[in-house]
Amino acid sequence: MAWKEKFANKCTLFFNCNTDLVGRMSEAFPLEFQYTGNRAVSIDLGSDVPEFPARALVSMALTYHRDRA
Repeated sequence: MAWKEKFANKCTLFFNCNTDLVGRMSEAFPLEFQYTGNRAVSIDLGSDVPEFPARALVSMALTYHRDRA
């Protein structure tokens, strides 16, 4: 997770680009977040973070290897 002054209105979660996580997340929640390639998911800090999609995003990231087995 990172915040940069250049993009002060966003917080970005970075993922291993060798996974399909960002692709699956963008299919499941196409409008809730902003996606950058297969590497990053950004959240607009000026709006409410949707609870269910945010929880699902974290869950997908934390269980990626278990679910792929």
